[in-house]
Amino acid sequence: MKLSPKEQQVVASVSHEKRRTRQKKTLPNSVQKRSTMQAVSPTPKAPKVPVPSPELAKMRVAQLTEGARKTFRQFTEFVMTDNENRPLKLEEIHLSWIEFIFECLRLKIFPFVRAVPGHGKSKLCANALPLWLLGKFPNYRIGIISNTDPNAQKRIMVIKRYIEENERYHAVFPSVQPDYRYKWTDHMLYIKRNCIITDPSVIGYGVESSGTGSRMDVQILDDPVDMDNTIRQPSKKEMINGYRDWE
Repeated sequence: MKLSPKEQQVVASVSHEKRRTRQKKTLPNSVQKRSTMQAVSPTPKAPKVPVPSPELAKMRVAQLTEGARKTFRQFTEFVMTDNENRPLKLEEIHLSWIEFIFECLRLKIFPFVRAVPGHGKSKLCANALPLWLLGKFPNYRIGIISNTDPNAQKRIMVIKRYIEENERYHAVFPSVQPDYRYKWTDHMLYIKRNCIITDPSVIGYGVESSGTGSRMDVQILDDPVDMDNTIRQPSKKEMINGYRDWE
């Protein structure tokens, strides 16, 4: 009997399925099992990154806090942040500045750091260094002198906010606290001390402002000259006289 094309297609399909069934029965069980496992095996997962335990994390923070209390370099990287609130990362040039500054302080000579704008001089020398010195020597009197009063006050404002708000700074130097019985402004800060001292802990003014009567243990000149006060001779003379008053 002759089959129609559609019937022939159905018969061929049934025959093909029977042959596959016979071949499967003739294969060893181990081969069949391995083939089935390969077909359903899941995609391998990425290895899990180990998460440190809370105890280890606390130990690490304690180590960093202790290190920041001992050395200025560790303090800067642990406490200070950049303009996007990320931990400050010191590069080789900053480490060379730190080594140079502390060697000059050891020899009791005035260090001078010169670099193009945007390399972190003010952040390191006019913000981080006063904060660390106040923690180590709370009776220090630190002066920050810039080209103008507003620029000097910007440096003081940063120091003020770290003392008031920064948790890591409080962890490193918990004894550094504002003394609100005295002035606590954008150009003059008093912290709590263990003796009565007339002069503020930190003071900041423009180089042409009068500093008569101010006594300082550390004096930081942060960009004290600019195009304006170096080109005009009368202003330059006032700047020099003002600097003598600050001494």
